Amino acid sequence: MSDNTANSGKNNVLTLNLQNRNARRHFWQTLSASAAGMLLILLIVSFTGIKQPDKTLVIDKAYSQNDSSKPVSITFLRNAEKHWVDDADPDRTGAQYDGVIFNNMHSTVITDWQFSIAIPNGCSVDPGPWNGTFSHTDTTLNVRKPREGDKENIHGTDFYTVTPMKTLGFGCIMYTPHGYEPLEQQLVFKYSSIVRPLTNLVFDLVLALLAVILIISTTIMILEGKLLRVEEENRRLETTVRERTKELEEEKNRSESLLLNILPEEIASELTAHPDRTIAKQYPNVTVLFTDIVDFTRMSTDMSAEELVTMLNSMFTMFDERAKKEGIEKIKTIGDAYMAASGLTQDRDNDGAKKMMCFAGGLLEDVRVFNETSPVKVKIRLGINSGPLIAGVIGKTKFIYDIWGDTVNVASRMESTGQPMKIHVTESTKEQTESVFHYSKESEIEVKGKGKMTTYFV
Repeated sequence: MSDNTANSGKNNVLTLNLQNRNARRHFWQTLSASAAGMLLILLIVSFTGIKQPDKTLVIDKAYSQNDSSKPVSITFLRNAEKHWVDDADPDRTGAQYDGVIFNNMHSTVITDWQFSIAIPNGCSVDPGPWNGTFSHTDTTLNVRKPREGDKENIHGTDFYTVTPMKTLGFGCIMYTPHGYEPLEQQLVFKYSSIVRPLTNLVFDLVLALLAVILIISTTIMILEGKLLRVEEENRRLETTVRERTKELEEEKNRSESLLLNILPEEIASELTAHPDRTIAKQYPNVTVLFTDIVDFTRMSTDMSAEELVTMLNSMFTMFDERAKKEGIEKIKTIGDAYMAASGLTQDRDNDGAKKMMCFAGGLLEDVRVFNETSPVKVKIRLGINSGPLIAGVIGKTKFIYDIWGDTVNVASRMESTGQPMKIHVTESTKEQTESVFHYSKESEIEVKGKGKMTTYFV
């Protein structure tokens, strides 16, 4: 089989796999969107409730107790212990009458209600009924839910609603002709209601099921999308490998070169050979340089974002080119600060301090050259210190090579306490370079965290 035939068959398989995965992704997208929409609707319904049509119950013979088989049951009884003969009218009996509304529904709230029962002529109701607003005609006793403005509404309107599987009692003192028995009378109960789905177990289970479906479908959709992108990328890479082997090799070389721009050669080689290994080393004598722009904060307020970035990029590019040329390891930039090191070797007697001093002098020259053409004139401070430190690589993806230790901190203090366009060094750096460079008279400065230190300027 020729290479072209093999490649064609492989392409067909890849295309079919992509089509299948894309179809699966669309399915999970549709399921996720549907579940999210239904979930949103149910959540809205759960908070607002579902208004039910008003209902009327006509009961020809009243209940003496709750009938739990009915959605709503009502009793209205004369209290067996609280009744007496009316002294003012011996033909009438006074008694306490107790009514109870039983809401046997699991997820429906009775929001408004009216109750009426047949009574004989000659009845009267004492003032002060409870949990209801009472009125009567010659033939009917009427009770309704207390509303705003009713004197019986002493608990607030919501108190007189009947929540699922709960009861509400109401009653009054009423005088009736002897022999009146409410259990033998027709009663009528009218009510308005709202379904509150969250109080329903089935609704809660459906809600939970939709939430699970949404989470699962969204997760799978995201994973399918990522896998689809990975497969598409793999297909693109396969094509690139077959058609542009030479370009891929050049890209590999460019990537290795880029890695060397980020890391020292020794560290880059170790990271390439052992990507999962923690890379950390101690060095006995490293020289660290910090530099930043004088009055940068004030200067940046008068510049646009493009002008600011262009200025920093132009100047730091000059610094980078000099560092590469002179064998100085750039560590990083932080805002307007530039950090570099030399002498990253186990040899304590290295020439890193001399190389760094030459580099620092070159940076001052770079700034002077930069100022010749730049509309913004800048000055920099430079601080240098030599000593032991720890270096290593942090992170696995956007990794960074960095250095730590008191040597680094003191170098930073040298920069922050330095003078514009001068090199400020510690005694340890001066001792390693005094045979080559001429230093100012020693001076003592207060360094945060270190107290008094002897330093020098070039």
